[in-house]
Amino acid sequence: MNCDLVPTAILYAMPPAHNERQRLEQERDELSAQLADCRREIAVTGGEHQERRERLAWQIRRTQKRLGVVEARLAAETR
Repeated sequence: MNCDLVPTAILYAMPPAHNERQRLEQERDELSAQLADCRREIAVTGGEHQERRERLAWQIRRTQKRLGVVEARLAAETR
């Protein structure tokens, strides 16, 4: 792939974390934001959209599970 054809904004959209702890903290913040977005979306999604609500509920469970893993890894690093 020729990098000259890729817009710079895509290449540098998110600066890389400098170490594992910073990467985990960044991921934790992103997961928390995703959870908030999904919870807002599920709150405004009407009952007639059952399939969408189920997908959002699945995303919430998956994100909560990953968030638990990330928080456990962060806690283990502070010991």
